[in-house]
Amino acid sequence: MRYKCPGTYISSALHNSSSASWNYLWNVTDPTQAAQGLGVPHTVEVNAIFGCASVNGGCPASYVPGGSNAGIVPVVQGYWTSFIRYVTFVPFRFFLDTVNTIAIVLR
Repeated sequence: MRYKCPGTYISSALHNSSSASWNYLWNVTDPTQAAQGLGVPHTVEVNAIFGCASVNGGCPASYVPGGSNAGIVPVVQGYWTSFIRYVTFVPFRFFLDTVNTIAIVLR
């Protein structure tokens, strides 16, 4: 059984009440964490949103430049920058051909 953040439930309830709501699923697997059986730990995406240099330790090695997930960092930073500035994910999207899964669900 996989845990999913209650944010999905809350976002659906807001959507059903005709309120604006946004939600996302972060499913970027770090090889070390996966080998430890952790899957994708809750809030691990904060390391990609702010960058490993801007968080207080604990950044997965795969997120640092040259790491297997390093390519996701500018992608998610672009999405968050767009959302914060324009309440849409479009203006600062960054495209790569080989990126792990990040699903943005717009409602």
